[in-house]
Amino acid sequence: YADIKGTLKLKYIRVLLAWTDGVQPSPNASLNYSFYDSILNNIPPGVEVLVVLSHVPNWMTNASNWTSGGDPRRTFVDRWVAPTAKRYANNPRIVGWEIWNEPDHPTLDADVALGLSDPANYVQMLAQASTVIRDIQPKKLVIGAATESIQQTFPSHLNYNKKMKEFGAEDYVDVWNVHYYGKGYESVVTSNGVADFLNSISRPIWVTETGEQGPNDQLAYVETTWPFLKDKISNIERFYYYQYSGIEP
Repeated sequence: YADIKGTLKLKYIRVLLAWTDGVQPSPNASLNYSFYDSILNNIPPGVEVLVVLSHVPNWMTNASNWTSGGDPRRTFVDRWVAPTAKRYANNPRIVGWEIWNEPDHPTLDADVALGLSDPANYVQMLAQASTVIRDIQPKKLVIGAATESIQQTFPSHLNYNKKMKEFGAEDYVDVWNVHYYGKGYESVVTSNGVADFLNSISRPIWVTETGEQGPNDQLAYVETTWPFLKDKISNIERFYYYQYSGIEP
């Protein structure tokens, strides 16, 4: 945090809180928040954190461990989103909660249990999480998940976004979230492309992951791609560069 604030002079950062075996190794085990406490309880003044809630432990692949009538997505909300939002409800430097990350591309094998490759399932889970968070923390923002880079593999990731909108995701979020890596500008400006879609969204847009692919030319990328996106997509409010560090419990 000292480096983020003092050297990089960043005000907005994004932190992943993953529900993993290390956090809860079995269904009956207590949640171990010690690692996440050390992160979230030490946010310095002047730094605002967006928390991502994602992933499930391996025991979630067994349907007998699902609660709420055997719904894995509701289980994620009840057993991870709700207790985590309650635990950090009084942390003034958490701006909001991002519900999952890239649901169209499961990162961990266990994540497949939630069936989020179907956008209808994701929006169902988002609606449940949004209700829970707004009951616990009505002043915190609810951020929907971004898909994989919205302009890549065109139009598959864009189509997932369109389905989220079709299923009512705008009703459950305060901010629409996208990832944008590389260039692919033609997918932005083409008719019915990324810009047309995002300009139709009624919520502010946050680009919560973005950067050049590979370690080089990052400054040139930021100086060209971000202004291009701001010019074409009127409601972009923030960019989060990915990534400064990666540490897991």
